[in-house]
Amino acid sequence: MRPEQIYAIVDIEATGGSVGADERIIQFACVLLQNGEVIHTFETYVNPGRNIPYNIKQLTGISNKEVRRAPYFEEVAPIIIRLLEDTVFVAHNVGFDFRFLNEQLRLHDFLMLDIPAIDTVELTQIIYPTLDSFQLEDIASSLGYDLLNAHNALADAKATVYVFKELFKKVTKLPLVTLEKLEKLSSSTTHETFLFFREALSYARNFKAPLAEDLVVVNQLAMKNPEHLTVHETQSEKTSYPFSKEEKEKYLPSDYSFREVQAEMMDLIYNYLNADLSLEKLAIEVPPGVGKSLGYLFPAAFIATPKKPIVISTYTTVLQNQLIDETLPVLEKMLHRKIKTTLVKSSEHYLSLSVFERWLKQITAEDSEAYLSMRILVWLTETTTGDLSEINAGSHLDLSFWHDIRATKNQYTDDYWKDYDFYERIKATSKDSEIIITNHHFLAYDWKNKEPVLSNIENLIIDEAHHFADVATQSNTISLKGTEITTHLEKMGSLTNETGIFKLIYYLSEQNIIKKYDMQILARTTSAFHETWNNLYEELILYFSQQDLMQRKDSNFIEDEYELDFLTLKQKKWRKNILYNAEEFILTSQKIIKKAYESFDKLSVEYQLLLIELGNLTTYIKDWYDRLKHTLTFDKNSPKALRWVSFLPDDLTRTFELHVLKWGESNSLVDYLATHSKVVFTSSTLSFQDSEQYFSGQLKNLPMQFHPLESPFDYGKQVKLMVPEQRIHPKETQKTEYAKQLAKSIREILMDTKVNTIILFRSLEVLQDVYAILIEDKQLFDYLFLAQSISGTRNRILKNFKRNKPAVILGADSFFEGIDLPDEELELVILTRLPFPSPNTPLNRSKIGYLKQQGIHPFIGELLPQAILKYKQAFGRLIRNETDHGVMVVLDDRIISASYAKSFIDALPKGVSMEIYPNEQLGKEIQKFLGN
Repeated sequence: MRPEQIYAIVDIEATGGSVGADERIIQFACVLLQNGEVIHTFETYVNPGRNIPYNIKQLTGISNKEVRRAPYFEEVAPIIIRLLEDTVFVAHNVGFDFRFLNEQLRLHDFLMLDIPAIDTVELTQIIYPTLDSFQLEDIASSLGYDLLNAHNALADAKATVYVFKELFKKVTKLPLVTLEKLEKLSSSTTHETFLFFREALSYARNFKAPLAEDLVVVNQLAMKNPEHLTVHETQSEKTSYPFSKEEKEKYLPSDYSFREVQAEMMDLIYNYLNADLSLEKLAIEVPPGVGKSLGYLFPAAFIATPKKPIVISTYTTVLQNQLIDETLPVLEKMLHRKIKTTLVKSSEHYLSLSVFERWLKQITAEDSEAYLSMRILVWLTETTTGDLSEINAGSHLDLSFWHDIRATKNQYTDDYWKDYDFYERIKATSKDSEIIITNHHFLAYDWKNKEPVLSNIENLIIDEAHHFADVATQSNTISLKGTEITTHLEKMGSLTNETGIFKLIYYLSEQNIIKKYDMQILARTTSAFHETWNNLYEELILYFSQQDLMQRKDSNFIEDEYELDFLTLKQKKWRKNILYNAEEFILTSQKIIKKAYESFDKLSVEYQLLLIELGNLTTYIKDWYDRLKHTLTFDKNSPKALRWVSFLPDDLTRTFELHVLKWGESNSLVDYLATHSKVVFTSSTLSFQDSEQYFSGQLKNLPMQFHPLESPFDYGKQVKLMVPEQRIHPKETQKTEYAKQLAKSIREILMDTKVNTIILFRSLEVLQDVYAILIEDKQLFDYLFLAQSISGTRNRILKNFKRNKPAVILGADSFFEGIDLPDEELELVILTRLPFPSPNTPLNRSKIGYLKQQGIHPFIGELLPQAILKYKQAFGRLIRNETDHGVMVVLDDRIISASYAKSFIDALPKGVSMEIYPNEQLGKEIQKFLGN
């Protein structure tokens, strides 16, 4: 920051949060900053001449009484104008504060401010690209500033001063080569935020700080030096595994208590993995809250070696991150050594340095990609993985650029990037790791590749194992979205107009790098391919729109089976032509690509990018070609294939998909694991009616040693199951009334409890209807309501939930599990409906048909076990330690009235009994139990 320049850090509170909506200022605060020091502070309430809305009073804490005697805006406006003249206006979300202030000046006949304005929201998004949230309170907290009185203008302005200074401090420490690129692209930012980067670059050039020792500059891109990340310290020898309690306690940190159940799990896993290969697999059902992750990582660390690694597979990225960021550092501290660990994901998660470098050479500040490139440039100086999911991309996730810069399986990599390329490094380090962490989906799909990344899965620990069977089935499912090929073929552009990839093809032809007839064949094939598919797709849409198809009861989604005999002769001819054109496209483009790469270094950056894009498109079309053959062509090797369509009737053309599941695939991951690997399955929900038979049956009846571990918690004292006297039967309630009745029951409970609550739904549609009712209820304004698919990402929802009390999350599938909220962070779970799967999906209908053939009742053999396991997952959110207390409420009448009700009661831990109370008394009883 220039020493003489005065920055005016401003925050405004108003009767509403919209510009141009006839709102009024109720509080104005300004802190003047010069040469990094506060030189003046001004703050005043402002009389808006109207009542403050209730939600604004709740948010800001400002009452009508406080503003009634305050000056009107026209009285303070001259002071504000004099205060701000010759300053640079700085605000957190300058798009509101600066525009809103100017709007108020105009409305009251004052001249609007004509001064530069800088936005700290945008600055933070660029300079701290990996933050989960860019709300002022969250940013301040992450930077070490405790904003105690958020949404008070003066408190927010002071927090913004701190953030602004920290932003300047960090940006001026960036490598000069990075800062120069940021300044060059900074005019893409809002208002005059570019001034910040201009001043930062000037400061950094004068200061001339040396490049940090953990960074390296390659082709003018600064990034973490992979050599600096390599562990050079001598690895200490592994000690013998500690079997006794006393031996294990020697490893425990001082703040970590010995857990009998966790120790039992450790011993089971160590003995199993250390023994000779057995056809039996190990299945361990672990009670929630006993430290399952450390329970398997600890014994794994005594067995795993780079030559014989242990692969750990999870279902959610939340658990993956927890293992890497939390559990492994604790384990390394316990063992006093580094553990060679690699987190492996599919290639498209990682940045391609070769592609990004080329994009950067041709991007200007006027391009929409400039702002996102600025964030990536800063992130490159921090990331050790290159995993783009680290960046909180928000609305930019749909940009084609965001997808184009990702690595691909057969990616192009310049020679000078080979030692630095993130995906190549992941593959290399996985070959030298003791512990490899991945996810079920990658494990299932990678295993099918000719050259799998995970080439050694002799020792495998599958956490969140209750999802593994579904993922294994999905890996044998092939899907084809109707609009996807059209979207991809559009990248070819037009040969006539020399746009898209055809701009490159025309250039190659003009330069005699490729034959003109190859260009013409590709143009003709692309056109025919596009036209024929559109013809066939239109008729597919028309045919299925006229059928009486099965609609899911819990949503508007339609899923129904189809047989290939519905295709007419004309449609079969089109299918044949499409397959022929796809083959022709692939062969011709491969020929062109081969010739073009011979002259690759002579091509401009733009043409190089287009050539790389043609290669990726050709790889995609090869995959699409195979999927089309599976979904619309009869396969003699799999005559029992299950085929179905899915779509939303209101958006049929855009959402239509074809699916096929190859039943009985002999070459499956489960078959391989059965004979080649030691596998540990673990989860808090593996058993149904105290048996692992259902879980084993989902995995082709794998033989298992099953160990259900006893919980150390006193559930009889720590938790209660309560239900209201008047419950709701979802199948006997009209759809239009269901959400209203749920909201009424929930309201009665929340009115008397005031505790952090999760409300679980089976349908997002119902969830959104209930949310819309609850947020308008004035008697519940004390609550912060957070809803899945409405209130941001899952991480953001959980962060806001932990920070506020009372708060309520309305969640569906993903909130049934994988959430650790001990003590007062979560005290109440409300289950709106017993979590039965829809019996009307093609997959479930097929399973039901199979079970009937086997003489097994499908409800008892499939639907009830699925519901019970999901129900146990929901219950498991409540008790996470010995001091935790909680209540689970079930609003579904079937918990008592159904013939299978006892199965749900018996599924809960011993000591948990059901208590029934009048609806109007239920909330009071919950509060009474939690209060005691």
